[in-house]
Amino acid sequence: MNLVGRWVASQTSRPDLPWTFGVIDTPDVNAFAAPGGYVVVTRGLYELLLSDAELAAVLGHEIVTALSATTTTSSASRSWRRPARTSP
Repeated sequence: MNLVGRWVASQTSRPDLPWTFGVIDTPDVNAFAAPGGYVVVTRGLYELLLSDAELAAVLGHEIVTALSATTTTSSASRSWRRPARTSP
């Protein structure tokens, strides 16, 4: 999972993020992404995948989600900053 995930992440606009990939031990079929490069796949989904290509497709989708969340979080925090004061 890490090998495939890191390769997919290296093809993005943010290969410098500290990408973290993991599997949650549950039979549920799902995958999650969070800001900062966190991507998690459930054991139920992982067991359904038939190849590294299918894993890459799932991780690619989640990586785009993580990048979107990271960009949104960064933009939101910048929009709340006070403008610098200028001398008259």
